[in-house]
Amino acid sequence: MCGEGANMPKSPSVKIVERLDQIIPVVMKAFNAQNPRDLEDQDITIPQLIVLKMLLCKDNRTMSEIAGSLSVTLAAATGIVDRLVRDKYVKRIEDTEDRRIVRVQILGKGKKVAKKMIDSHRRRMVHIFNQIPKRDQINLLKIFENLYSIVVKKNNSKI
Repeated sequence: MCGEGANMPKSPSVKIVERLDQIIPVVMKAFNAQNPRDLEDQDITIPQLIVLKMLLCKDNRTMSEIAGSLSVTLAAATGIVDRLVRDKYVKRIEDTEDRRIVRVQILGKGKKVAKKMIDSHRRRMVHIFNQIPKRDQINLLKIFENLYSIVVKKNNSKI
C-alpha cells in the first residue's frame, strides 16, 4: 500500500494513523479550497492572501515572522510582501525601537479582502459540517482541542 512504513507493526493505532494520513489531506484541501469567484475581482495569490489573514489576526509582523509562518525564505516572503505593497494591501513600517527591523501593516484594502476570504472559508466549513450530526461535530472539536493541547505543550508555545 502507498505510504506504508517499512517495518512498522500493524497495531490499531498504526492503522488509524495510516487512514488519517490518507483522509486528512483530502479534507484539508476541501476546507482550504478558495472559490475562484471570491478571488475574481482581486489580483491576489494564495500566499498573499495567507499573509493578509496573518496580519488581520496580528498586525505589524516582521518580515522574519511572515517568512517563518509561510515556511519560506526571507527573500520569498519579501517578494510576496512587495506585491502586496505595490497593490496597496499593506505598507512597510520601520520598527520604533530598531530601524533594522521592517514591519508590515495591513491597510483597509487588505483588511477588506482578508475578511471576505475568511467569511467565504467559514461559509464553506459550515456547509461541510452541517452534513454531519451535531454530536459528531462536538466530538470532532473535542478531539482537535486535545490534539491542539498536545502540540502546544510539546512545542511549549501557542500556535
